[in-house]
Parts: sequence; structure tokens; C-alpha cells
Amino acid sequence: MPKVYLTGASSFTGFHFATSLIESGFDVGISLSRSFESYEGNYKHRLGILKPNVEIFENSSFGSERFISSLENFAPDILSLHHAKVGNFRSPDFSSNEVIRNNTNNIEKIADSGILDKMKAIVLTRSVFEKDVGYSDKLEDVGEYGKSKSGTYKIFKKNLRNKIDLYSFGIANPFGVLEEKRLPNYLIQNWRAAKKPILLSPDRVRDNIPVNFLAKSYCNYLISILEGVESKKEFTPSMQIQTNYEFARLISLYSNIFLNKANLDVLCAPKEDWDNSEPRILIGLDSLPSPDTNEITEFWQDYISYLWEESI
Repeated sequence: MPKVYLTGASSFTGFHFATSLIESGFDVGISLSRSFESYEGNYKHRLGILKPNVEIFENSSFGSERFISSLENFAPDILSLHHAKVGNFRSPDFSSNEVIRNNTNNIEKIADSGILDKMKAIVLTRSVFEKDVGYSDKLEDVGEYGKSKSGTYKIFKKNLRNKIDLYSFGIANPFGVLEEKRLPNYLIQNWRAAKKPILLSPDRVRDNIPVNFLAKSYCNYLISILEGVESKKEFTPSMQIQTNYEFARLISLYSNIFLNKANLDVLCAPKEDWDNSEPRILIGLDSLPSPDTNEITEFWQDYISYLWEESI
């Protein structure tokens, strides 16, 4: 049974990555930056679901002595780093330099310790908010978050050269059950109140990937690395490229199909009021296979039910 040591499993995408790995027969170890009991809300709920099926290493933030010790004892085939601090990355208090320091803590020590010698690879999660990941109509890192991800990758690449194979898995805009409250929640809240939601960035083009399929792609990527058949060192899945307005209309359509919710209109703000703080286009480059019709139907049915239940 192949072993994966995963960071960031309490996050939305990290949880689904861990779930997919478990279902595919991986032995999964996860590190937590603090104690299990200190997590709250969705983070604790996601960890609670994972707990019976993973080995948990508490108080093991990246680069700490406990992290290094747990990594050595667990002895994974792949180290999967999905560990960047996010929180409210649009906040003016978000510091890319602080996040980079946390993400790369003691990387020199880890690289020189010999721990990596028995591993096949390290897979670092990246983001289309980085200028070198996916495609954007602006050739620059997007905000402090993009800088934090890009800066982390550069330091890893520098310190791990000739030590271990480093792979990059880019993430666009996943959505699904147990996600944080974002545009879909805003839509449902307005529709519940018999209001018409107003989009401030209706023309933004995003690569909306159902998280189940993103997680399956991540799992297959790790399997191909372990089998020695993966030729792409950088992979950024793409699946459902559309504007925010098109995505909102899709949620309205499926709400009608699965829950008989009618008259769910969406409005666009006047063009002069549109939010232009982010690039208009942020998408992946590596197209995923078209999903099975039954699978995508099941995904949307679960997702729509989740959105309406969570908005109560």
C-alpha cells in the first residue's frame, strides 16, 4: 500500500484530496499545525470525517521538530504539500513574506537530513493566482496570496534541486460539498430572501472544477508519479471554463431541476461598478476527461442540496 503524507487536510480541497487518496487505497498520514481539538467549524468537521481513516500528527507545522520526526517515522512514498496559509487572503493584513517563511520553515534542514532519500517525490500544490501557473490575462502574481504561493515554490525548487523530484499540481477554482462560503452561498442567501443577487464581476472567467473530479485527478497524478509514467512536472487541471454569470445561471438551473426552485434570477451590476481587482481570466491548461454523466449528475445533486441546507 503506497503511503502519502499530506499537509493541509483540514482545508476544503485538502479534505477531498485525502478522501480520494483513501478511497484509492493509499495509506494517508496528515499533519496538523495545532491540536485536533483546537480546530473549529468546517475545518473540524472535515477532520472528524477523516480521523478514522488516517494517521494524524498533531502540533506538527511544517519544518517543526514534530513535523520532521513524524515525517521520518511515517516514511511516505510521496510528501504532498497543500499547506499554505489562506484565511482571508484578500485582507490587507495578509502578508506573503510571513506565509512564505511558514511554508518553507527549515527547508534546508529537511533537504539535507536524508529524510527525503527514501521518497519518490514531493508534490507541491500551487494556484492559478501565480503568474506561471495556468493562464491569466495578466502576467503577474495576483495579490499577496499569489506572491506567497509563487515565493514558496521558488524556495522549494532551489533547495530541493538534485535532492528529490519536485512536482507541481495547480488549482483553479474548485467547488463542491463542504466548501467555504463564496459566490454560490451569496446566491442562495439572496434567493431564500426572495431577492435577486447582483454580480459585481459577472464577466470574470474562471475554471470551475467540481472538487470530486479535481481530487480524483490529484490522486491519479500521484499514482502516475509512483509508477514512473508521469512526464509533466507541472499539471494544472481544467474542466469547466465559464464566466461568473454563466456559473450563477448554472446553479439556478440545477436548483430548479433538483429542488424545484423556480424564478431564481441573477442580475449584473452596472459596468461602471464592476470589481476589477483581479484578472478577468484565471484558468487551468490541462483538460480533464469528460466525466461520466451519472457521476456529474450525482455531484450536482449533492452540491445543490448542500448549498440550500447550509444557507438556512
